[in-house]
Amino acid sequence: MMPSPLAHDRSDHASEHAVDILILSLDDALIADVERSLDGAYHVHHARSASLAIDMLAEHRAGVLITDEAVEHPAFHKLARQLRQQFPSLIIIGVGEREAAASLIDLVNSGEVYRFLLKPLSAGQVRLRVQSAARQHLTLRDGTVTEVSDDDANVDRRVRPERPPPYEIEPGQVAAAGGRRLRRPLMLGGAVAGVMAVILSAVVLMNGGEKAAQPAQDRAAAQVAAPEPVTAPDAEPLSDVERALDAASAALQEGRYIEPVEDNALDHYLSVLELEPYHPEAAAGLDTIAGVLLERAQTALSENNPADALAARTVVQGIRPDHPDMPLVDAQFAEHGRLLISRMNLAVAADDWARAREELDLAAQFLPQDSSDLAAARTLLDQRRSQFAINDRLGLVNARIESNKLTVPENDSAAFHLLALRDDYPENEAVLGGLENLAGIMLERVDSFLGSADFETAERWLGEVERLGVQAEALAARRESLASAQSATEATIGPEAVAAQAEEGAPAAAGAEAADAAGGELAGAAEASPDAAGAEGLVASTAPIGTGGGAGARIDASPVEVSELKILRMVQPEYPRRAYVRDIDGWIDVEFTVTETGLTRAIEVTGAKTRGWFDRAAIEAVEQWQFQPELQNGQAVERRAKVRLQFTREE
Repeated sequence: MMPSPLAHDRSDHASEHAVDILILSLDDALIADVERSLDGAYHVHHARSASLAIDMLAEHRAGVLITDEAVEHPAFHKLARQLRQQFPSLIIIGVGEREAAASLIDLVNSGEVYRFLLKPLSAGQVRLRVQSAARQHLTLRDGTVTEVSDDDANVDRRVRPERPPPYEIEPGQVAAAGGRRLRRPLMLGGAVAGVMAVILSAVVLMNGGEKAAQPAQDRAAAQVAAPEPVTAPDAEPLSDVERALDAASAALQEGRYIEPVEDNALDHYLSVLELEPYHPEAAAGLDTIAGVLLERAQTALSENNPADALAARTVVQGIRPDHPDMPLVDAQFAEHGRLLISRMNLAVAADDWARAREELDLAAQFLPQDSSDLAAARTLLDQRRSQFAINDRLGLVNARIESNKLTVPENDSAAFHLLALRDDYPENEAVLGGLENLAGIMLERVDSFLGSADFETAERWLGEVERLGVQAEALAARRESLASAQSATEATIGPEAVAAQAEEGAPAAAGAEAADAAGGELAGAAEASPDAAGAEGLVASTAPIGTGGGAGARIDASPVEVSELKILRMVQPEYPRRAYVRDIDGWIDVEFTVTETGLTRAIEVTGAKTRGWFDRAAIEAVEQWQFQPELQNGQAVERRAKVRLQFTREE
């Protein structure tokens, strides 16, 4: 009866856990963390020196060595070579702080260690690393292993952490396997076994005597003792994580850190972290990329290329904002930001407000938002810009007064500009002074019309003064004068004569000239309102042409906006993480066909602000949309539609 798969799994598990573990470290906390993580699944030994570790390896034949000597002891390279020569199947796991990740990666690439762990240790990662190392030890121990020599340095390895040690694969295997990674060492082949047999026979013939008389079966037994040729097993299929790590390593080696789109080290490491959020190799890879990008940012600043510097630092802020080199780069960015503020001051002095605003906006990207330098620059620019705007508009006010345009035209008169300035700068002394001055001119007009007994025009001017909101006491006095004059006139010529005079609009002879000058202005103002109202009515009653769907609307092949269709189901596109960490936003124009059943097909990207970053997300979202089918003559028909999808990065 064949054993069950479960029984086979238990057997493998038991043999794997039979491997002893040796910890070489002076850090008691490290020893305790490893033992706690393994939770008694392995027999763990401790050694506090290299010599003691070698003795314990010889005594207990431990298969896995966990040590922090890799980054702390300068002679670890020599120790690792000695251990590999004396214990060929020993697997070494290095341990270090996150700051030492780059050194650990180099040790993996050079074959000094098999895997590495970062402090503080994660129990899950410790178990996975030890389990993988134990399996590798069993593979090497159960096979025939050749002695490791200095030729290992010639082994072709890609630059990536978590690589197998040099005794795990030889250059010939890479070619034979077509690039596949082999999990077991090469065994002595038939040719080597034959050579050993010939050498053994020659020794027997040369010695003669007893060895010449040795029975044939003994000589045959000696030949049989030579290792049998063993064929290297096929490589195990790579997981999604391993494939992504291989791709990331190749991209790192070729300098494809963040470009091109979808085939760079950053995106591959991010895909690993989506599958395993705490994968140490991917995290270390991001550290490496962050360091390279920060160097790029510094170089770009020195070459006066702020756009590239900002782009590089933006990516680092998205993946490793706590990178140890970030404070130095931030200090250099702050210095550049202060330089931009100096340029802003020069632009302000030249009244070049567009350039001043541009320099300030760029400085805000280099300085912290709570920077006192940035706050002072914003205040200065706002004050200078406000004063410039005030002076510029007060010049318009004076020009309108000189041309006798006190209240008309309605949107370009002295009163209009002053009231607009008061709305924007209610406490500015120059604006308030301008209002006082204009009110005084208007009150002179009131006095003139009162003297000519043109009470209706005088009342209109009093209303204009009141709208300015100044000269309250003078305004009240003029109203009393107007009431007194009206009462005196009515007592002299009677109310009927006063009303008739007002209807005719004929000014008295004493004020005829002033009435002509000001009355014509007020008449123009009165005519402006009806025109404005008529224009508003025209706009309100005019509808866009050709934008309505409506019953009986003709359905053709030209695409319509999605808003014209009845949506039953809409899925929002997901913001790609690779665009998010680069602070890239944009939009995508998509056209598609709504079928008779309301589903979508024939989806096409017809335009984009940043092509290649959001196409896939947009198409995958539109594929899930569903609409109410269009009907024509009672039958469902297909309809072509279009939509613009926005991708905006939100903090």
